[in-house]
Amino acid sequence: MTLAQSAFHRPTQVIFRKLKPLAIASLSLLLLARSNANAQGTRVHVEKDSTYTRTLDLIRDNQKGSIKFRSFRVQVTDPAGKTRKFIARMLYDSQTKLFYWECFELYDNYNTNSESEAQTFANVSTIYLSNDRLRIFHTTIPKPLVVSESADRYHTLGQAQNALLHFFEKKPLPDYRLEKSKAVDYLRNMPKGFLMQCMTDIDMPPRIENLKREGKLWKVAVRAQNGNRAEISLDESYNVESVNFTINPAAVSQGGCGR
Repeated sequence: MTLAQSAFHRPTQVIFRKLKPLAIASLSLLLLARSNANAQGTRVHVEKDSTYTRTLDLIRDNQKGSIKFRSFRVQVTDPAGKTRKFIARMLYDSQTKLFYWECFELYDNYNTNSESEAQTFANVSTIYLSNDRLRIFHTTIPKPLVVSESADRYHTLGQAQNALLHFFEKKPLPDYRLEKSKAVDYLRNMPKGFLMQCMTDIDMPPRIENLKREGKLWKVAVRAQNGNRAEISLDESYNVESVNFTINPAAVSQGGCGR
């Protein structure tokens, strides 16, 4: 190697030695950026034009009243890019500031509109409001009576909605959610044929006809599709105290449908 070549080679080695740490640092930053991108949090947003708001009937300390109902669709995308969709339902009382909500995941071919969603909720839910909490008495096929309650309070309906959206960032995210709920098994000793369907193509659980609070007891009157009735008495924890069944004579014969 000539003197000139040696003189040129030494600065080049110095430059490469300086560039190597820079290259490593740049590569580390690139990998870190990609890692951060892959580790980004769950993205939650309310679908455009999916929000529907109306009022529903309720019972306020044994008197008729109304409450604000809102439903909307939520799209949740996890860090891996998987997307799931949910319907959220909310109840909000502007007087007490009490708030209740529930949600369930949508399946691929789910097809409904917001108005029918609200009406379905109203058909199977009886809402009772007192100063300390909201209670919802649901009637369903798997569990004929479920009671949910909430004591959460927010200054506005908008604040309540913002708060519930944080739920969808949970890991793992369940496919449905009800507030504190308890199933009430009042049909354990029901008479034979009490749930006989008079419209065989439409299975319907008994619907709540009347709900009231008497001291520390809940009095719930339900009517089956065939006209049979049950008077249910529950304690403060929704445990069954007593049930009185009444059979509609028209429902005794096969296919009979009471009025």
